[in-house]
Amino acid sequence: MEAASAANKMFSSYNNVKRMSLDEEVEDLEPVSPDNGDIIRGVLPKQKYLLGSLTIDYLQYKGVSYVYEICVHMADTSSLELFVVPTNLRNDKTVMEMLGFSHNPEDNKFLYVKPGGGMNRVYGELQALEKLVQFLNEKRYESKGDSKNTGLVLVTQTTGELATWERFIRFYKLDNEVDSVVAGYGVLDYFVEDGGGLYSYVGPKMNREPDKTFFTWEFNSQGKLSENMSSSRASAVLNLIEDLLSEAPNYENFIKENCFRSGDERMMKVQRKEDIIKDLYALECYLCDALNDRTMRKKIYTGGIFSPSTTAEWGDKAGFVAAKFIRFLVESGLSRPALRDKAVHAREKGINLQVDLEAIVKRMRQDEERNRCQNQIETLIKVTEEFILSK
Repeated sequence: MEAASAANKMFSSYNNVKRMSLDEEVEDLEPVSPDNGDIIRGVLPKQKYLLGSLTIDYLQYKGVSYVYEICVHMADTSSLELFVVPTNLRNDKTVMEMLGFSHNPEDNKFLYVKPGGGMNRVYGELQALEKLVQFLNEKRYESKGDSKNTGLVLVTQTTGELATWERFIRFYKLDNEVDSVVAGYGVLDYFVEDGGGLYSYVGPKMNREPDKTFFTWEFNSQGKLSENMSSSRASAVLNLIEDLLSEAPNYENFIKENCFRSGDERMMKVQRKEDIIKDLYALECYLCDALNDRTMRKKIYTGGIFSPSTTAEWGDKAGFVAAKFIRFLVESGLSRPALRDKAVHAREKGINLQVDLEAIVKRMRQDEERNRCQNQIETLIKVTEEFILSK
C-alpha cells in the first residue's frame, strides 16, 4: 500500500492539467437556486412502482469521472453491488490500488478487496452495466407479492451521481433499454432542498474497520433529531428517505412530488448544476493545490459535512474537501460569475469575501464538528478570494 499512499497526494495535484472547455472563457452561467425560475414538474402517473436507491462511486481524476462501483438497493431488500475496473485507469496500478483493487500480474486480472468482505469479482464498464440492466429487468418484471410493479423508480443521493449515471448509460447506448424499465428518478438532496428547512442530514459517513465497512448518518426530520446506520451506502440512502419522512416512502409521500422521468426538465436541472460545478473546475484545482501544501494538509478536517462516503473520498482528502466545498458553493446558489462579482465587490468595499454557508453548517449537531468545519470553510473562502482576484 506504500505506492497507493504516495498516490493520494498525486490525485489532488492538478498542476499542468488543462481542460480547454473549462479553463478558457465561456459564456457566463447563472447560479442554480430556488429563485432561478420554476421547474416544470412532470408528475409520474399514480401506479405501483418499486422504489430503489442507486449509488455511483466515482473518482474525479484530472477532470474526468471514473466509475468504480455501482450499487442498487431496492425496497424489497434485494440488491446488487458491482465493482468496476475503469477502462482508462486499468494500466494505472497505483490509482487502482488506492481505490481498493488488487492486481494479479500472473493473469493480469483485478479483484476488489472489501474490508470484511474478502475478495470480490470485478467487471469491465460495459460488462457491469449489462449485468445491472439485467438485474433491473428482473426487478421490473417481478410477479410476486409486494415486488410486483409497473416500473422502477431509482433515487440517488446527489445530482452528481445521477448526472454520471445518465452519461454512463448514454455513452454505452443503454439509455433506451434502461428507460424501458426505470419509470423515473429522484435525488435525495433535491427532496431535502424542496423541504424548505424541514429536513436535513449529515452523511452517510463511511466507517472503515479491519473486518467491515458501514455507514452512519445524523438527520433532522421536522425538528426530530436522530441518527442511524446501514451496511451499505445504497441502503443508507433508502433508509435516510424513510428517516426523513418518518415512514416508508410511497407514491403519495415521495414519488408524486419528488421523482421525474429521464426527459423531464428536472433532469435538465441536474445536468445544468453539474455544468456549473464543472465551470468551477479551475478553482477546485487551485483549492486542491493549496490544501496539499505541507502546512495545510495536516489541518484538513474530514468530519461532519466533510465526512467521506466513498473509497476515493477516503483516499484523497484534499481533493475530496475541495470538491465538497465547490458543491456547497453551488448549493448556496453561487456560480463562477456570481463568485467573481462578489469578490470584486468586496475588494471595492475594502472587505473580505463573504459567502453564507450557515445553513449547511447548521446541519451538524456537535459543536466541535460545527466549529472545525466552519474554520475549514473560512480558510477555503480565503483561498477562493485569492484565486479569483489573481485572475
